[in-house]
Amino acid sequence: HGLLEKTGKLKHFNARKYIAINEHIYNYLIENKISSKNNIKFIRCGIPVPETIPAKNLSRIKVIAASRFTYEKGLDLFIKAVNKLNPEIKKKADFYIAGEGELKSNLLNLNKETGANISFLGYVKDMYKLLSMSHIFVYPSRSGTEGFPAVITEAGANGLLVISSNFRGVESVISHKENGIIFKSEDYIDLSKKLSSAIDKYKSHSPLAENFYKRVTHWYSLELMIKKHIELYRECLER
Repeated sequence: HGLLEKTGKLKHFNARKYIAINEHIYNYLIENKISSKNNIKFIRCGIPVPETIPAKNLSRIKVIAASRFTYEKGLDLFIKAVNKLNPEIKKKADFYIAGEGELKSNLLNLNKETGANISFLGYVKDMYKLLSMSHIFVYPSRSGTEGFPAVITEAGANGLLVISSNFRGVESVISHKENGIIFKSEDYIDLSKKLSSAIDKYKSHSPLAENFYKRVTHWYSLELMIKKHIELYRECLER
């Protein structure tokens, strides 16, 4: 599901068969000779996908970020970006952060100090319900080792416009201005500009959300994931 920092002397991975959930993990395992190519399988994490994109209430744009509250997830960048938005743009939207974690107090203080006025939702049990009522999903990661977070594909499954940093691995799934919007990692000014445009011209950006929904439907279907796992299990039993 993710890569490990290059620390220590022991081999980080030790198995006969490996499953990589995203292209960059698959390529890393092969390039670093973790195992032979025959023993490394590429299987995306399947998720439930609604048959149609949930209907959105366009009276106000709901912008959400959701992840663990850790430094690597970059939620501080989201708060700073929202704070930089023009007041007229901010009037058109409501902003939310979902999740819990070690940096909760830091993020709450930053939100208060900057006046970003983002609502913290805490732990959300039913993310699909929340996403189905939202319009824009922001993923400001600064990590260089994570896999491909399921919450991004869940946002795509619910028809949200995804704005993501260019974290390692995102380029294999999201293409800028084709099925999402990419901003430079650590650059909250760039994020703020692109978020402003997305809010102000949400309807004109809706084709990007539709394109990502279609990609998630085809690439992340539960049926396809199950089929590939069964093929792998049968291969293991033939040994």
